[in-house]
Amino acid sequence: MDIDENPDEYESELTTILPRLQEARSSTEVRRIVYEEFDHWFGDALTSRCQRLPQRMQACFDTLAETIWKEWQRWLEEKWD
Repeated sequence: MDIDENPDEYESELTTILPRLQEARSSTEVRRIVYEEFDHWFGDALTSRCQRLPQRMQACFDTLAETIWKEWQRWLEEKWD
């Protein structure tokens, strides 16, 4: 899917993830936060998909968490410059 097709598709999820980034101290903690919030929003659909595609889903969450962590750190640096 092209993000330009529906740029606000995950806006609801972001409203719960972004405030929690303040508690994160690593990409591992970001991964936990993202997973918890996706589980909150998607519940059984997420759990079912993770069980069917465990390695692929784990890799996806790892990549997502690393990207969010890097961008979060960059934003914090710019905020205090």
